[in-house]
Amino acid sequence: MQEKKFDLTKYSIHIKTSTEISALKDSRADLIITYANFKGKGYFESSVKYLSAQFLTATQKYLHLPILINSDKNCPFRARTLKFMNSDMQRVQEIDSWSGILNLVKNQQGIALLPIYFVKRDNLEITFPTEHFKIPYKTYSKNH
Repeated sequence: MQEKKFDLTKYSIHIKTSTEISALKDSRADLIITYANFKGKGYFESSVKYLSAQFLTATQKYLHLPILINSDKNCPFRARTLKFMNSDMQRVQEIDSWSGILNLVKNQQGIALLPIYFVKRDNLEITFPTEHFKIPYKTYSKNH
């Protein structure tokens, strides 16, 4: 959606968690874009791309703020955040949705590893400038 490749009047878009996509056995979708490894019958991996991500917040006074992670256990942003936090797990707070995380960050209530395009789009700030991540996502196309 960020790249404006999909016209909402032409496509039906369904958002699912990485865990839900990993569990899919059959789908009617012509195209699946996911962070998850998808092994659906009748699909092939058509591309791999990467999102640039950094830890973002909406305030310069962020040292006391919690580090927010997605409750989806297969979320790559969650995995990278947990690895980065290593021993400082008391600051980590689990949130049940991507939109919930983004809203908390925008309302100066947390820090989260997010795609870097949110800096311009939502006027966010980078908290740890030396930490850069490339989060892979894959496109799966239906065999016709």
